[in-house]
Amino acid sequence: PMLVAAIVTALFVSASGRSANACAGSLCPFCSAQSQTLSEEITAMDAAVIAVLESVPTVKPGSDEVVKAKFKVVEVIKGEKLLAKKPVIETVYFGDSKSGKKFFVTGVGPENIQWSTPLPLSDKAHKYLTQLTKLPKAGSERLEFFQTYLEDADELLARDAYDEFAKAPYDVVQALKPKMNHEQIVGWVKDTNVVTSRRRLYLTLLGICGGKNDISMLETMLQSE
Repeated sequence: PMLVAAIVTALFVSASGRSANACAGSLCPFCSAQSQTLSEEITAMDAAVIAVLESVPTVKPGSDEVVKAKFKVVEVIKGEKLLAKKPVIETVYFGDSKSGKKFFVTGVGPENIQWSTPLPLSDKAHKYLTQLTKLPKAGSERLEFFQTYLEDADELLARDAYDEFAKAPYDVVQALKPKMNHEQIVGWVKDTNVVTSRRRLYLTLLGICGGKNDISMLETMLQSE
């Protein structure tokens, strides 16, 4: 594994021209989070809900009037007391989804909640969001949950899982080694259709769980133009 990690580091440095010691504490100097995670967003807000679109006001052609759509709250993730008597919320919405579509909506302001732009959700994403507040705040057990969603078909979940890994301390990722799926990680490393930033993450993971059988593959990558 140490030799594999060394070759992975060489791949990083040759590709980026950066020192392997460019950053300390986070996962690695080449895996950077793309955005705020969904967990961080929930923590920062006063309220977070799953809601379905009820109605969108008709706007006259050419009008610059700002209108708000109505959403029925079906599940409260955060802010139960604030939403005890508010089964319907209103917020600006520019989409064209039909009534009944699920959305993730967050809000700030305990007295007069200002709601964010609704984020459309699949049924899978709905389940994912409801599980976030039940996870450990840190540690490898938390990452074990997100590992399941790396390269998920739902891009929202794949991106959020990547960001969770990118923000995790390296020693926490190392502790996940017994639960890593080596063959799956190798598959992602080889797949040139995987986004570059994510392949860097998977190379980092392979540097932890890989072995001598991975060396020839990595050397081939290192020598490739």
